[in-house]
Amino acid sequence: MDQATINKVKELQAAAQKWLKHYEAGDFGQDAALAAQAQEMKTTLEKCNQILAKAKGSSGDWQAEFDKLKAKFEQEPFFANCFAAAEDLLAAGKKVDEGVQKLAGEAQKLASNWYGQFADLAEVPQNIKATVAGLSDRAKQLLGSAQKAEGNYKIAFFGAQTGESRKLSKHLDDLVAEHAGQFSLEKHVDDGQEGLRKKHNIEHFPTLLFMVDNKEFARHEGEISLASLQQKINTMLEGAKFSDSSKVISMEDQKTISERELFELGEFVVVYFETVWSGACKKVGSSVKDAVLELAAEANKTTSIKYENVLIDGRTKLHERFKVDKVPTMVYLRDGNEVGRHEGYINPSNLKEDMRRFLANGKVGNSSSNEVDLIGMEYDQASAQQLSMDLKSRLDGSVGKGGKNETSDVYTIQVLLAQNGYSCAADGEYSSELAAIITEFQAANELPQTGAVKAGDESWQALNS
Repeated sequence: MDQATINKVKELQAAAQKWLKHYEAGDFGQDAALAAQAQEMKTTLEKCNQILAKAKGSSGDWQAEFDKLKAKFEQEPFFANCFAAAEDLLAAGKKVDEGVQKLAGEAQKLASNWYGQFADLAEVPQNIKATVAGLSDRAKQLLGSAQKAEGNYKIAFFGAQTGESRKLSKHLDDLVAEHAGQFSLEKHVDDGQEGLRKKHNIEHFPTLLFMVDNKEFARHEGEISLASLQQKINTMLEGAKFSDSSKVISMEDQKTISERELFELGEFVVVYFETVWSGACKKVGSSVKDAVLELAAEANKTTSIKYENVLIDGRTKLHERFKVDKVPTMVYLRDGNEVGRHEGYINPSNLKEDMRRFLANGKVGNSSSNEVDLIGMEYDQASAQQLSMDLKSRLDGSVGKGGKNETSDVYTIQVLLAQNGYSCAADGEYSSELAAIITEFQAANELPQTGAVKAGDESWQALNS
């Protein structure tokens, strides 16, 4: 088994151990689904332990694996001097062509695998270790001297002071050394420099920008495995392109969420639950998101905080997952586990104080206020009648053809159309069917048939009459 496979098994082993630790620390005894998942994790952990034990027991294969390396490369002109006295073709200025470059990449990988698996064994002679190390160094030299197919390659790394960013940064350092001279690495660790983030349109940490001649051709946001990163780098160095990718986990538009997905949201997360009809939610406005963004932008911070918004509009069951029955509600998550919540309106200064305590201590406790609305049967057409007074007073943008079609505005128009006798699902999702219904309403009321409604226009006034 090669070292890359062993490393992957170790990563899986660590993930299973961490998941089980969180599970055993929580109170999930009555959750049958989680209990079944815990059993699967235990089985996975046991298999990982067996595989690693077997790999450790194969340490006696070092001689056979070294013999394979020697047989493969000692007759190759550019590698012959690693095993015996021979002319150094690289020092002599011989051209390193594409075939030699490909062979050097293979030598680098095989030598690294051998060294990682056997170098710590006491029974391996030092001269053997030195030979393998010399083979690895020669491969790096050949890769560094080879001519690139096109342009100057660079990876720009944008990270935060978090474990996920630090892990990716370490992977990049190792890969730069492995591909010596083939691409450069530019690192930026977030310290509140908004200008730098805005220039590159960085929304999540970590983010990688893949560049040729200082021009970005692709980016990746969020976590990425070492194998996937290596594959992207190899593709880039071959002169080929690839599309953007992301492993950023978000709760937006998800109907439900698993324990694993909660953990992957990040270390510190604030989840804000709201509805379009709640007066208390309207009073809170954007203060929760603003507070998160302000804390995330503060210089010299020790960690990052993430904001998730859940609009309770009948499309998801996420509020039930968190046992949220009042709005607005702020739920604080640390590594996927709830460590506090606030129900009801909270003024911005107290909100920021809670968030700073959350970041400093990893928990915030529970609190509430009297300015809160109960979640009821607000999703169907019959109950929409009860929301008319709230809905009639609020339209922030425009809905329909060419409109901004924000979820809350779409929901408002859908409910008002339903109140006016049109068959219209109140789900907050814009579609061409909604534009057609708006046009039908406008035609029936002898209004300009634009297929859109804007705050204050004739169609808006007619819907509210």
